[in-house]
This record gives sequence, C-alpha cells and structure tokens, in this order.
Amino acid sequence: MLAKGATSTDCLQRLHRALNRHHIHVLDTDGPLDLGPAAVVGNVGWYDYSLAPQGYTVEDYLRCNPYKAPLPALQRCEKNPTAGCPPRWRRDCIYTRLPMTHQDYARHNAQKLDKWLTETTKPAIVLLHHVPRHELLASPEDFDAAYAGSTLLGETIRRHRDKILAVAYGHLHAGSRKRIHVIDGIPYINTYPAYTHPPTLAAIEVDAEKETVELHVEWLTRK
Repeated sequence: MLAKGATSTDCLQRLHRALNRHHIHVLDTDGPLDLGPAAVVGNVGWYDYSLAPQGYTVEDYLRCNPYKAPLPALQRCEKNPTAGCPPRWRRDCIYTRLPMTHQDYARHNAQKLDKWLTETTKPAIVLLHHVPRHELLASPEDFDAAYAGSTLLGETIRRHRDKILAVAYGHLHAGSRKRIHVIDGIPYINTYPAYTHPPTLAAIEVDAEKETVELHVEWLTRK
C-alpha cells in the first residue's frame, strides 16, 4: 500500500534510487541501455482507455468495473470478498495513485519512448509492460481491454519502425492473439513465461565484437 501522501511515481523514484545503488539500469527512469551495436529502450507504458471496447463510459473504467460499483465497495471486496462483490474489478484503481490522469500518464510515457527512440542512432529493442496495439489482444471486446495499454505506444513505434528490431510486452499474461505477432515487419513478443500455444522462447543475441544483433525464436514442447 502507498504511504499517506505518496504517489506511485514517488515509489518509482525510490525504487529507481535503490536499484541504481546496486548498478541496475532502470529503463523507465534511466533511459536507453546501450548494448554496443543495439540499444534497449522502454518504460512501463500505461493505459488511457484507447483500447477500450465500445459500449462503456470512461466513468465505468475509472470505477474499474462496468457494474456501477463505487471504489469503496471494491476496497471492501479486496479485504473481504463476498457473494455481493462485482464479478469483475481492477486493482489498479485501488493501489495506483498518480499525480495526473491515466490519460496524461499514458501520454507522458509515450512521449518518453518517442524521445529516446529519436535520440538513439542504433537498432532498438523496445521493452514495455503495457500493450501498444489492439491487434495484439485476443479478446478486444472484453472490458479488461481498456486497461491493456495505449494506442499512443503503437503510434510511437510506427514512427520509428525503421530502427526497431523487436517489441516485447507483458500485462496480458496468455491473453495475446499470438505469442509472436509480426506487424509492419516488427515482431511483437508476449513475454509471459507460461504461454500455452505452445510455449515459446524468444531471445535477442547481441555480439559486440562483430557488431551484430539477431532475433532467435525457438518453439519448445512442454514436458
């Protein structure tokens, strides 16, 4: 839980300082990571309801549920689930406290991604937590799609597609349309480890001496 008066971005900055003390590079705050012949660029992303299905209002998403349940009811359901709790609800509304709107935070992260991709002159691997395109969603009609990510991320990637090797994302668990979906020549890779159609291993191999970057995809059989 967040401390009184603290925001989620305050927590991110504290985490950033703690990880930096251990020489860990945080893409969301430190910017691109130089791998020699390539760079890794990315951030958390966030959502702005641009992937939302039709038929719901912004107020539904701000309440984290389409059942008109107020946030205090969701908080009670989090502590003590009962039969009267809404069948669908989102924890982000309870545990995330931003100093701006969700739409503004999604725009902020897309602008950071655009800045870093503009500045890097190297082939880039983009890492995101949230989903950048609606084509990646297995069930775009579900209420949950609104929280999957933002089309602003996809627009940013499209502007820089000539220098992007691959895009890796999470958040959907196994809910992607495909494990690896190639769009405009760019592989979009769902990094969720327990993907079941079938399990896949995708790796980026960077050879600093030869100055080469290769994308490897291996199809594995789960035993």
